[in-house]
Amino acid sequence: MAIDLEKYAKENGVKFFLMNFTDLFGTQRSKLVPTQAIAGMQESGAGFAGFASWLDMTPAYPDMFAIPDSDAVIQLPWKPELAWVPGDLYIDGKKVEQAPRNVLQTVIAKATEKGIRMKAGVEPEFHLINEDGTDISDDRDTQVKPCYDQSALMRRYDVISEICTHMITLGWGPYQNDHEDANGQFEINWNFYDSLKTADQMCFFRFMVKSIAEKHGMYAIFHNHGQPGDSTFNFEDFLAYSPANMLNFDVGHYFGATGKHPNALIKKLHDRIFSIHMKDKTAKDADPADTNMPWGEGDTPLEDILKLIQEKGWDIHCDIELEYQIPEGSDAVIETGICVEYCKNILL
Repeated sequence: MAIDLEKYAKENGVKFFLMNFTDLFGTQRSKLVPTQAIAGMQESGAGFAGFASWLDMTPAYPDMFAIPDSDAVIQLPWKPELAWVPGDLYIDGKKVEQAPRNVLQTVIAKATEKGIRMKAGVEPEFHLINEDGTDISDDRDTQVKPCYDQSALMRRYDVISEICTHMITLGWGPYQNDHEDANGQFEINWNFYDSLKTADQMCFFRFMVKSIAEKHGMYAIFHNHGQPGDSTFNFEDFLAYSPANMLNFDVGHYFGATGKHPNALIKKLHDRIFSIHMKDKTAKDADPADTNMPWGEGDTPLEDILKLIQEKGWDIHCDIELEYQIPEGSDAVIETGICVEYCKNILL
């Protein structure tokens, strides 16, 4: 029998529920529901306008409802008056086929029909960034090969151990924590379970890590692809969720998808941009459109971008992202060197 969320709240001191679903871009969407209203929400679901999230819908679609899977409810160990519960999306009484959680359940059902039980384990990795967004949180984490660095791991013991302790409290069975291959990068492993349970845990894990990192004065950084090409997309929406959210702005994807000069957005959000991925793409209406090219052969205004950041003195990291097809007879090291020289010719 499914857990009665109203009774669960009374027994566990829960005052609010986050009624959650995940959209096609992996964004966590929720409504905050007081305990007094949870009985009705458990029966009929929390209402959402599907087109306002990253689902393939228009404003013409009816509202959808997230029916909570009460057996998957998780009480927040760091904020026990709040519980998180994932939901299955419905429109007019029918499951929304494109919703990621529904897709997974469809696949699980097909596997079950064939006598296959789907289980999954994850190895989630994340970076810890400092409070002002200018660098990784540990300025001594500088080894060329930092993987498994004991000293770097222990300098972030407070954060990693708090996350792991919460996972122990939740009964997930975490069994190891380590520093990963990049500076400022960490990984936490826990037991594998049935696929749906692991997927729910992974969604909650992302939420938990961001929350604990923010508590310790660190940032979570998000990266765009072609999302800005959708007229309903707004960077400020997800930045507004928390002052600990920052942007890794991909100017190539942005320009290729929108045709807009990136400098306008950089000027507006420069204090929320931690880093910029630099690449040279063709314009939205070019032939071929939105295509990676060798630097200097595309339409992305890289020179304008670099000169703006240099002129303003903004502490924004600009990274070379090598994505164009490497010419025959060359290699990634040679092409990266060409990109470096391209930047030097602009800035020096």
